[in-house]
Amino acid sequence: MKTNLTVRQIEIAKFLLNNSKYVTSSLLSQEFDVSVRTIKNEMRLISDWAVEQGEQITSQRGKGYRFLTEKLPKEELIQILNSEVRQNSPLDHKMRAKQMIIDFFSSSGPLTSNYFADKFLVSQNTIVNDLVILKKELKKQGLELDSSHWGYSLSGSELKIRNLVSDLLEAEFTNFDLSALLNHHEFKKNFNQVLSVFNNESLSEIYRVIIPQITRRLPEIQENENYLSLSLVIRICLSCQRLKNYCSVGTTPVHEKVEETIVSSILNDIYDLFGLAKFEEEFNYILSEQKLSTKINARILTKKVIQQVSEEMNENFDEDSLLFQNLYTHFSMRFSKDHLYLNEYNPFEIDIKSKNDQLFREIKIALDNNLPDEIRFDDSFIAYVALHFLTSIERKNQLGRKINVLYVCSTGVGVSSFIEQKISKEVDHIRIIGFASVLNSRKYIDLLNPDLVISIFPINNVTTPVIEVKTFLSEIDLQRIQSQVNFLLDAGLGSVERSNEMNTGTSKALVCEQSRDVLIKGYMVYEAFINQFEKMISEDFKESILLHILLMTHRIMFNQQYQDIIEDLERTKLKNIIKSLCNDNELEINDSEIIALMRYLE
Repeated sequence: MKTNLTVRQIEIAKFLLNNSKYVTSSLLSQEFDVSVRTIKNEMRLISDWAVEQGEQITSQRGKGYRFLTEKLPKEELIQILNSEVRQNSPLDHKMRAKQMIIDFFSSSGPLTSNYFADKFLVSQNTIVNDLVILKKELKKQGLELDSSHWGYSLSGSELKIRNLVSDLLEAEFTNFDLSALLNHHEFKKNFNQVLSVFNNESLSEIYRVIIPQITRRLPEIQENENYLSLSLVIRICLSCQRLKNYCSVGTTPVHEKVEETIVSSILNDIYDLFGLAKFEEEFNYILSEQKLSTKINARILTKKVIQQVSEEMNENFDEDSLLFQNLYTHFSMRFSKDHLYLNEYNPFEIDIKSKNDQLFREIKIALDNNLPDEIRFDDSFIAYVALHFLTSIERKNQLGRKINVLYVCSTGVGVSSFIEQKISKEVDHIRIIGFASVLNSRKYIDLLNPDLVISIFPINNVTTPVIEVKTFLSEIDLQRIQSQVNFLLDAGLGSVERSNEMNTGTSKALVCEQSRDVLIKGYMVYEAFINQFEKMISEDFKESILLHILLMTHRIMFNQQYQDIIEDLERTKLKNIIKSLCNDNELEINDSEIIALMRYLE
């Protein structure tokens, strides 16, 4: 009889596969928050499963357990385990409910309770109870579960339905799904359908067909943000499925004059492949599901969010100028686009919510209070904002002899800063010299020549030692990193910073911080200036004004303001407005600088 593993047993097996050394029962019990006795009982079944795969788990007294892989590569065993989670492990009510929603979404007609009872191998009474609970949960989200003598079906706003399914699917993506998608692109490997997050035949088939279309142009789509590509895959799958079921967001035909982009070109090819109609609303949904009717002031939003979170958390976040700069940059980039998509996959989301629950809640409340009702954002967006606050909490400088590390992770500046400071705080003798995405990891390994690579993705065929870790570093991950760092130092690797190098490093860090401060403050003044005097500024002057204001900010901050421009300041009101814009950003501007800036106004 085939051994079916529970979700916890699967996670333990994957944990052992990601460790090349022995792991004790005590460490496993800490990692999975169960007793040592429970771990020993779980290991018996996991060992049986390993034997069925032609592998074995060895155990030694005092050393623990080790997963030996001889027949299959480690990555393939992990892929099989991921498939077991989705297809073979016992489903509780919540897992059945997720699958029901996906099936309702994909079906062109009602589904009966008998259909689900047969699919999940449970009684019809169990399914009826599941449907009662699901109906209540859907109602909270503005959706309905309709019933008739033909069966049950999902109804409500098409966008709400898609957003719900999108959230469910993004939560199911694993790093190995991403690795498989990228391997298909990088090494031209066949895509293995068993990796599909869709435990649904119709969606799985769509997924399998569109992967080659997307991966062959993956670098063009987003070279350094692979998770955006995963969100894109999901939205395209959902759009194709609903169009096949004659359920669209809108029915406005696509005009030939619509600007051609990389993604719209891919969409045209995919829609043609399935013989689907092309509607403007579908393109907008995939490219970005939100358009703003009002402009977001990123500076005010940043200030209010930090202030509110500081008050509720009783923390002095508002005294951290670097947090303000980084969060302002994050908001400015997100809300400066005409189209918004604020619900991108974030691998840190679950861990941040579980380990920093209060911070997560307070950020969500602050965003709800300070963003217009028309903007929809989910927990992934909150998690990215939370990373900036966590970076502020963790910020700490480290000096001394260190191992040079390249970190492979497809995330932004806030995430990178958080990871760098988290590792620097918890691991001795380490220096992160760069961050890379999966797509360019090999390029950066060759370029930076690190002593060690830390990655949340599987990386093969490189000579540099690689440690694979969880997206949100666990205690055991940090212990493994420290153990490897110590091993490399003992082997003579690493570099020693001499005192003059430390001073140079400190000096460079100061210059880096000051230059960033100039750019951020200068851009905030520029943004406020353009918004205030938009009708008085020629379109041709905007780029020149940006350069002027950046240089002006530099002059103000380093006490080198213009002193020799004399002109009658008759336009007192304009002068006061400009002075106020600068004062809001802690810049004491003099009259000569104001006169120079006013010359751009018509």
